[in-house]
Amino acid sequence: MAWRIGRFLESHPGAPLTIAVRTLRIKGLAWLEPRVRDRRVRIVIGNWSSSHFKRATAADRRAALALLRRSDVVVRAWDPERPPPVLANARAWIAHTEAGPSVLLCSADLTDKGLNANWEVVAAVDAADRRQVADQVEAVAAEAENCKETILSLVAGDQGQAGDSAVADNSIAPTPTRPETGAAQRIEAFLDAHPNGRVTVAVGFASVSGLAWLSERVASRPVTVVIGNAQHRRFRNAEAGDRVAALAFLRRPDVQLLNWYRKRGDTPAEAHLKAWVVDGTRPGVLTGSANLTSAGLFNNREIMVETNGPDSASVHAQVRDLVRDAWDYKQELIGVIEQQPHAGQDKTERSANRVPTQPTTQALPSAGGRSGCLSVLVIYASLVTGTLLVAMN
Repeated sequence: MAWRIGRFLESHPGAPLTIAVRTLRIKGLAWLEPRVRDRRVRIVIGNWSSSHFKRATAADRRAALALLRRSDVVVRAWDPERPPPVLANARAWIAHTEAGPSVLLCSADLTDKGLNANWEVVAAVDAADRRQVADQVEAVAAEAENCKETILSLVAGDQGQAGDSAVADNSIAPTPTRPETGAAQRIEAFLDAHPNGRVTVAVGFASVSGLAWLSERVASRPVTVVIGNAQHRRFRNAEAGDRVAALAFLRRPDVQLLNWYRKRGDTPAEAHLKAWVVDGTRPGVLTGSANLTSAGLFNNREIMVETNGPDSASVHAQVRDLVRDAWDYKQELIGVIEQQPHAGQDKTERSANRVPTQPTTQALPSAGGRSGCLSVLVIYASLVTGTLLVAMN
């Protein structure tokens, strides 16, 4: 994954860059630093917390700080305290060239796992869809806050103050009106355009409600679903109607459900790609960022684009290899869903990577317009101060 992103950057030397990711880590910033020294950079983060910037080697921390202290580097993030169900889950790399945006869809986040451990997918976006994807990323960026100083301080950690860092103009590209970004609608259009043949769905996560939705959209077509990490907890607390529909779907003999999960050394590896492949008289490949969950299909800011260029065959082959290396999980999942009698909400993606709530006896005082990012920094500093006081006593 890392080498393909590197090749994309090399093919657009000096072009201003927008990176949209769900989350990032210090190691990801350190990897990026030497590869973008020749250009302006804007990073748009969908979801993060102070815990994401605690563990790092001294070398990675220095490289990340060098990147963040540049005046032509902008970091914008969605408020980590923004309530569910909406998250910015879009992932794309956009080089803003004189001829227009060049777009690389990439399922990986800017983390060590995303760049080096997980099974991810990457695909260049066809010319006809590049402006649409760029507009979607701009819409996400427009709803984000400038959080560079906050994140810079967190990365600095115990190395002292973040220091002065001028904040550059973040308007690398004009902000359009927000386009329609519902992943479910885009997937439905893709299936309608490719009405015959087996449908293979590769996602990082799925839920009961996502399987119920899929069962209606594929009708009687044969289906293979490959889940990167099918944890039991992700299939609990489902509505009764969704449970009935999902179980009926899974019990069909032409439905295959597989799980893929590995450990490479001490690092758990997931199949994190999001791809839909149709084999038939009109084969097709759809890639993007949405998981097979209610949040991914309906609520989050996602990107899903049909791939018709040279990367189409590559994505198809990756999904085929993923199916080959996964194992049957269907009967186990049926048992998990059958044992969950209580209705509730689909929480598959909504609580992941959220800032943990610290127990307090008194609410923090209002700062009169303080942003969510600044609030995180205040809480972080308060916790550190409290720890020092306890140690002194």
